[in-house]
Amino acid sequence: MKPARSFLFGILVGGICTGSIGFAASESVQIEVTMPQVTYWFDGKRVNDEEASSAPDTIAYEGVYYVPARSFAEGLGNEVEWDADSKEVHIRSVEKLAFDVIGEEEVPEELAGWIEQSLPLPMAQVREYKGNTYILITRGKQATGGYGVEVLELKRYKDEIEAVVAFADPAKGMLMTTEVSFPYVLLRVRGTELPPVHFYEVQGEDIAEWTGPNLPAIVEAGESIALFAPHWDRGTLKISGAARSFAGQVSVALTDESGRILQEQLVQASANAPDWGRFEAEFDYENRPEMLSLVIEVIASQEGQEAEQLQVQLAVPAPHK
Repeated sequence: MKPARSFLFGILVGGICTGSIGFAASESVQIEVTMPQVTYWFDGKRVNDEEASSAPDTIAYEGVYYVPARSFAEGLGNEVEWDADSKEVHIRSVEKLAFDVIGEEEVPEELAGWIEQSLPLPMAQVREYKGNTYILITRGKQATGGYGVEVLELKRYKDEIEAVVAFADPAKGMLMTTEVSFPYVLLRVRGTELPPVHFYEVQGEDIAEWTGPNLPAIVEAGESIALFAPHWDRGTLKISGAARSFAGQVSVALTDESGRILQEQLVQASANAPDWGRFEAEFDYENRPEMLSLVIEVIASQEGQEAEQLQVQLAVPAPHK
C-alpha cells in the first residue's frame, strides 16, 4: 500500500513517537491554530476513527491541514520510524506476506537433502523450487530437546522482505530429552524472484544468513566454522567451507601427525559476521605423509570475541599411476 499524497497538505512530525502535537525546534514558538473535525478516507478506507479518541488529530494553520505522521501513516498500514539524531521521519509501505509452514512429511523429496545438510549450522537460507520460494531457518546442533524456531511474520517492503523470528529455549527446570536435537522451520512462499529476505529475532538481533550458492555437503561443523567435502585432484587439495568472522578472515593450515604446520593460508570469506561467508584454500600435497590434519580457525577481530578452531583428520589418497 502506498502512502497517500494527493490530499495530504502537511504532516506534523513533532512528538512523532507518541502521535502528540508539538514542534522540533531550538526555540519554542506559540502559534494559534484551529482543530477541525476531519475524516480521512483512502481507497474507500476510513483512516481515522472519531470514536477512537475524543481529541481531534488534525490542526489547521494558515490554510494548511496537519496530522501526526505516525497516526496517519500507520492508519494506512505503513510503518513509521523517527530518527531523533537527524530529525528525520521514515515512512515505509509494508504488507504482510502469506506463507505456509511445511511439515517434515510435506517436504519435497528434492529439498530433503538440502535440509539435512543444513541442520548442523545456525543460519537462514532462501531457495527457489518449482515456482515457490522456500525459507529455511536452522538453529544448529543443540545438546537436548526443547529448542524451537517460529517465524512470526514476513513483512514485505518495496525493496526487501523482513522475517521476524522467535527462538524457543527449554524453560529452567524443565525435563528434557538427552538426545541431541537440530531444530528448524521450513516456510513456503508462493512465487519466485522475491526481494532479498533479511532475518531478525523478535528482539531485533540479526540472524546469520547464507547468501551463497546452494550449501554443499558438510563434513564437520562448529559454531562458526563448517568444512565442506575436500577435493583431491592430481596432487592438489582444494578446501572450502563456511565461516562467521567479523573480519571475514579464516586461517587454514595443513599439519602432520605431530602437529607441525606444513602449509598455511590466510583467506578471506565472502561475507562478514553475523552472516556466513564461503572461503576457499588450495594446497599441494605431493610427497606428504599418509595422514594429514586440517586446522581451520576463525580469526577474532573484536574484543570479547573468541576464536574458534576446527581440526579434521584427512587420509591422503594413493597417488595416481
